[in-house]
Amino acid sequence: MLDSWKILMVDDELDILLSIKIAIEKRATAPKMSVDTFTDPQRALEHFKFHQGEYDLLLVDIRMPVMNGIDFTRAVREMNKDVKIALITAFAVEKKELDFLLPTLGVDAFITKPISIPRLVELLQGLLAIGDTMAKKEVHVKPARQEDKRTVLICDEEEEILSIYSNAFYVKYNVVTAKSGHECIEKYIEHATRDQKIDLLLVDYGLADMPGSQVAERIKELGGAPVILISSYELDPALVDDLKARKCIEFALRKPISISSLFKEIDSAMP
Repeated sequence: MLDSWKILMVDDELDILLSIKIAIEKRATAPKMSVDTFTDPQRALEHFKFHQGEYDLLLVDIRMPVMNGIDFTRAVREMNKDVKIALITAFAVEKKELDFLLPTLGVDAFITKPISIPRLVELLQGLLAIGDTMAKKEVHVKPARQEDKRTVLICDEEEEILSIYSNAFYVKYNVVTAKSGHECIEKYIEHATRDQKIDLLLVDYGLADMPGSQVAERIKELGGAPVILISSYELDPALVDDLKARKCIEFALRKPISISSLFKEIDSAMP
């Protein structure tokens, strides 16, 4: 058995980074774990480039500015196909779905927040104890827009959700993303003027600049593609019924929802 395992952890929130590092190094026993930390994913990537052989596992937060965890993972896999990678996410992700949808991503585990330190250490020890690393496939660049695919416009302020959705959806659909209600409406109009039809919109209700229901109403006025409203909490049934009656939305879904289930809902809503 090894005397110790070495982990490289990347998270843009310094207080979280240091508290997890201290807790892991204190709690892990036989073998011990040592954790190197980075708040800047680009600096972490540059460091890993020259010290690949030192690390047994990378622990990476998905939601980070400049470079998110998924893009970071893709960059790592271009250099190293064998090091274990665990992504930390606040969004419900089933690894078997991502393995099917994104076989080139090569992630060994998704760790969902919130998680206790004892449970985190247990999970990391389990990952590191596995002798054979899963086979990794080569990373491929996303193809250009494919005209035989339908197009989904996803509107959500959460970078993490946009990243997961857009990467996973690309398997089946052309994907357009927007981070606000106004941007969503602008992109819908822009694609319409270019004769690039948006076939469906997935819109978060809790947008800062306007509620998702208002976005849906505006899309209806513009000629209307089907809209699925999503929310992290239960919406007023009367509001949902009214939006459905006026044909502003197809239905409303509550987060978290698995990607495979969401595919089924999207396909059922498209004409």
